[in-house]
Amino acid sequence: MDHDGDGIDDLLSGSYDPGDIWLFRGLGKGQYEKGRVLVDENGVALVHHPVELVRYHELKAKANGEEDDPTVHARVASFGSWPAPVDWDGDGDLDLLIGSFGGRIYLRINLGTRKAPKYSGTSTELDLAVAHHAAPVVADWDGDGAWDLVVGAADGSVTWFRNTGEPTAPAFAKGQTLVAAKADGKCLRQYLTADQTAAPGVRAQVCVADYDLDGKLDLLVGDYSDVKELRADLSPAEKTEFDRLAALERDLLADAAKNKDALAEITKKRERFCTGQSGRRSHVWLYRRNGVTR
Repeated sequence: MDHDGDGIDDLLSGSYDPGDIWLFRGLGKGQYEKGRVLVDENGVALVHHPVELVRYHELKAKANGEEDDPTVHARVASFGSWPAPVDWDGDGDLDLLIGSFGGRIYLRINLGTRKAPKYSGTSTELDLAVAHHAAPVVADWDGDGAWDLVVGAADGSVTWFRNTGEPTAPAFAKGQTLVAAKADGKCLRQYLTADQTAAPGVRAQVCVADYDLDGKLDLLVGDYSDVKELRADLSPAEKTEFDRLAALERDLLADAAKNKDALAEITKKRERFCTGQSGRRSHVWLYRRNGVTR
């Protein structure tokens, strides 16, 4: 995206801890300046929770390293950021939407210009949310001329929030699911044989584009899974037991927090069916407007 309106594409990237947003200004011909952290009008890093970030830095010098240290809580409030530039108020410059770890989306208004942005020190929470890791993308999903929000989430889902407002005052309808959730949280373990391919995972990162040039917007969705390889020599009895544990795990996941210890025990038991080969895998999945493929 062209952050500063100079006709050259730049790169804008969020981060996880503590949630800073980085600008890599384009120089043309595939070259970029060294990244720098964007700040607001108060000189505070452009996170979605600026007050908590300031408090974090105040507490950091006095941190005692304990799990209940208040520094931890102040940091958690601001970490995890997924930026999406958009002209929110229709004044011709780019404001910034920031998705958060908690699944909410926040607005930072540009008080400056397109070429010289100056972001408000106030962060405004929008009245919409997804299941953690909100990763918003601005796109006119329904082709009505108004930009909408397509938002990836920690559970692997993708939700469309239709913009029903005015050019200077956006408003959003209730979210509609475009891609269903793949888990109850941000973690998904898949058990596969050596010749099996992973299914779609969690932590959805979205790109909206007409991939096949048929005039309809499609979804490209990046994901994450923890993959365990199953032994090739499982006996019928072992396969039955593995399936039983898998079914029990699905039931317990309905209340994962309450069943934390039981779920950990199931994971331990299922390890004996695995080769020891494991890894973190990410794929990019193509969801065509009229179907799904990879």
